[in-house]
Amino acid sequence: MRAPAPQVYVDVLLAAVTPVIEETFGVPPADELDLCAFSLVTTPPAQLHAIQRIPHFDGPDPDRLAFLHYLCAPFQGGTSFYRHRATGLESVTPSRVDEYRETVAADLGSGSPARGYVGDDTRSFERVHRIDAEFNRLIVYKGNALHSGDITDLTILSEDPRQGRLTINGFGRLTGLGLN
Repeated sequence: MRAPAPQVYVDVLLAAVTPVIEETFGVPPADELDLCAFSLVTTPPAQLHAIQRIPHFDGPDPDRLAFLHYLCAPFQGGTSFYRHRATGLESVTPSRVDEYRETVAADLGSGSPARGYVGDDTRSFERVHRIDAEFNRLIVYKGNALHSGDITDLTILSEDPRQGRLTINGFGRLTGLGLN
C-alpha cells in the first residue's frame, strides 16, 4: 500500500541528506524526487508471484538513488543486498540489463524460487549485506543495486500503519554526471 508523502517531508529530507550524498558520490542529488511515498508491506507470502520472491532493482540507471526511511519497529525487517550468482552482478547497469533479465528468466524457468519473501542466500542469489530496520533510520543507496526488504515471519502484514512495516520510500537522481 502506498500514499504520497507531503512535500515538506521531501524538502526536509533533501536538505538533510544533500551534504552526505555529495560527500559520498561526489555530486549532490537533484532538487526533486521521482516518487516519495509512505509504504506498507501487506501481501501474504503465499500470494507472491515468482518475480516478487527474488531480489529486485529499481532501474539500471547508475545515477538513480533510492531512499528508505524506516518508521516501524526493528522486528518489522530491514533491507538486504544481493549478488546474482550466475552473472556475478550486485547492481544492474544499462549495458548488462538484457543479460541479467535473460539469466533470471532462465533461473525462474528451471525452478521457481522458494515460496515467500527472499531472505537469506538462495539458489540464485547470495546476500552480501544487510541493514537492520531501526525506527527513524534512513538509508540511501543506488537504485540499480539488487535488494529486497527483509520480510520475515515476525513482520506484521497489516494495513494499519501503527502496526505494520511502515516506511517512506523515494527515488531521486544524482545530478547528471553519468556515474557508472
